[in-house]
Amino acid sequence: MKKRIKVISIIGIVIVMVVYSVVAYLQPMGVETKTLVVKDSEISFTESGVVVHSGEKSIYPMVAGQVSNVLVGEGDLVKKGDVLAELDASAIDFQVAQLESTVKGLEAQLANAELDYQMNQLALKANRTNLLGQLQALKAQSGSEDQRALEQLLEEQAQAIYDKGLADLAKNKELLDLGIISQNEYESYEQLVDGYQANYNQSLIGSDAGEDYYQGMRTSINAQISSIDASLEMDTLTTTKAYYQANIEGAKASLNALEVQRSYYNITSPIDGVVNAVTIDNTNMVTGMELAFVVQGEGDSHIEVKVNTRDIEAMSIGDEVRLVLDRRSGDLELKGIITYIANSASVVLSPLGIEERQVLVYIEPESDGGLGAGFDVDVEFILFSQGNQLLVPNSALFTSNQRDSVLLIRNGKATEVAVTLGYELTGETIVEEGLVEGDQLITDLDAKGLSVGKKVVSSNE
Repeated sequence: MKKRIKVISIIGIVIVMVVYSVVAYLQPMGVETKTLVVKDSEISFTESGVVVHSGEKSIYPMVAGQVSNVLVGEGDLVKKGDVLAELDASAIDFQVAQLESTVKGLEAQLANAELDYQMNQLALKANRTNLLGQLQALKAQSGSEDQRALEQLLEEQAQAIYDKGLADLAKNKELLDLGIISQNEYESYEQLVDGYQANYNQSLIGSDAGEDYYQGMRTSINAQISSIDASLEMDTLTTTKAYYQANIEGAKASLNALEVQRSYYNITSPIDGVVNAVTIDNTNMVTGMELAFVVQGEGDSHIEVKVNTRDIEAMSIGDEVRLVLDRRSGDLELKGIITYIANSASVVLSPLGIEERQVLVYIEPESDGGLGAGFDVDVEFILFSQGNQLLVPNSALFTSNQRDSVLLIRNGKATEVAVTLGYELTGETIVEEGLVEGDQLITDLDAKGLSVGKKVVSSNE
């Protein structure tokens, strides 16, 4: 009896299991699905830009120096040429004063050059007259006191003429170097000075020659007279004036250069506008590399942003972008238009230290409201945008018979449907043909037991 009950129990369990299996087989499989709806599709990316004002000028010192006075503050109105700050210029002021004094001295010498020339001419004529008188009176006996006095006088006169000639020769050399006189003119005067030297040397010989020299005295006096005649005929006034004029012009050129340099010690505004920033207020020393002031004049604002070269081909001048300014009170969102795309790229280090080639792009905002110069702005570039599109998750797509396909729930079964795809977006792809709004798309293709023709039901809708 017990054995019979045991057999019946086993048979009962088997029947229950069979019935359960049949029922389970006939029940549809639960799968994850998504009901397709029409919506807008878009591809975009965001880069960080900065607001730049076309009328804004950054002002740097032209020279290094110590700040002695800052004359403006932030928010002050300034005119073009107004002095914003002064640097200590005491050293250069001293140099300017020295050169001004030099110019005045040279101008005084130039003004007196003609008087000096006339006095020199009178002195030469007086010497000539004296020599003529000595020539006529040369009857003294050799070795007498009168002759020795005459020899001494001739020697002194010859030396004076020679020394004057050397001084004038030095001036003529400077005029030659400056290109005021020619080489021939210089050599002619050089020969004249050589004659002065010969006469002087001859007078020295005469002083030592004693009796033997007495007969040559007349010749020496005649030679000095000839030298004086040559000097009287030479126009030294013109060359002297040219000498002083050249020195005056050189000194004035140096003075003008110093005055220009002196003007750099005043930091001035290049435009009419408002002082936006003062960065040297508490600085003792400045260099030409340090920003001193920022002045904003009239002009429009634009946004400068750099875009990776891989994305630039999808952009065109006139394309619309979205601008987002992060504010504590809430983001400010504006529209903008691309107005400029550079023709070349530059190498920029990314925040991760990776070199990237990026292209400069200008954006014109629809409004300047709230966008101050130097503000950071997020720029969203829209590469693709279409409305009324069906989008499917990329995880729901597969290839069957070399066709893009999806699984839909149709008539309670998993049904394979071939589709034509469009743009691939982030995690989704546009379906252009093969699906309609309301289709139930199976999204979990890896579900255990799922196959084409399998009875299925949505587990999440």
